Amino acid sequence: MSNVSGVRRWNIAETRCVSKRKTEAGDKFVNNYRVLQTLGQGRFGKVKLCERLAAGQAATGRNGDAVVSLPTPAFAPPKARLFAMKIFSKKTLRRLKDYCAEPAGDKADGAAEVDAEDGVTMRMRAVTALDRVHDEIEIMRSLYHRNIVLLFEVIEADDSDKLYMVLEHMTRGPCMVYRPDTKDFYSRVTGGTLPEELARSYLTDILLGLQYLHRRRICHRDIKPDNVLLNDSGRCHLTDFGFLGARVLLRLPFTSENTRELFDEIIRAEIVLPGPDESGREQPLSPEARDLLHRLLEKDPEQRITIDEAISHSWFIQDGDDDEPLSF
Repeated sequence: MSNVSGVRRWNIAETRCVSKRKTEAGDKFVNNYRVLQTLGQGRFGKVKLCERLAAGQAATGRNGDAVVSLPTPAFAPPKARLFAMKIFSKKTLRRLKDYCAEPAGDKADGAAEVDAEDGVTMRMRAVTALDRVHDEIEIMRSLYHRNIVLLFEVIEADDSDKLYMVLEHMTRGPCMVYRPDTKDFYSRVTGGTLPEELARSYLTDILLGLQYLHRRRICHRDIKPDNVLLNDSGRCHLTDFGFLGARVLLRLPFTSENTRELFDEIIRAEIVLPGPDESGREQPLSPEARDLLHRLLEKDPEQRITIDEAISHSWFIQDGDDDEPLSF
């Protein structure tokens, strides 16, 4: 950890050289990481399980193959360790663009100025997906918390199309998994829904992670089961940040034509809590849990429960609200 201008920063290794190779035994390597199976794949790239060679193994591959033109390891754990490696194509990311609004100053090339409803002149600026990834990396430098997936190393070279993010590996995967056939989510831990005790543990972790982000004026913007991962002890960690800092997110994201229909649906949709299951039995849901859900799903943001209020809600077992990370 480092402390710059009073802000604690997580020391992320940055490697500016990429060496890819394959051994005679078929093992694939990126620098000193042995690349294993695919953990997931999304619109922007894929996630692979990888093993970081220990410091004493860094000079050779698994089968004694010579390593050519590798940089001196910036990050070399004392023993081999598993990580998750996000792999992006920079060429693909540059082609994917969207727009963000920011206060109009000096008008940049290609920027369009619009008048917002509050009278502030805003500037619409094109942002590529690669810009978003670099923003994510920059923000993650300041994040160190027991409910946030940590970034350990970034591998990016000017002469390589690939960008690699080496992250803490969450062995149990998503907290809930979507079933396309039944169009619902289930827990791999229970094989179905979550009992309140387990849901309370998960939601406590999620709220503490969000509280930590919000205190640093960071908005995640993409909280869903796929982005809440479990470690080997069952603790939830937030990941895959589609978040933006407060300097970018200046208003509620419901102002463009493209989001209006979705926003209207959110406003009109009736909130229905779970009823009887297939056998006709009522699903047990305590009055405290129902109250918390209704307050979390309140449509009026001025009336909606805050994270600090939610953490103090009677449904939760009071374990304290310390947001300092546990050692690992």
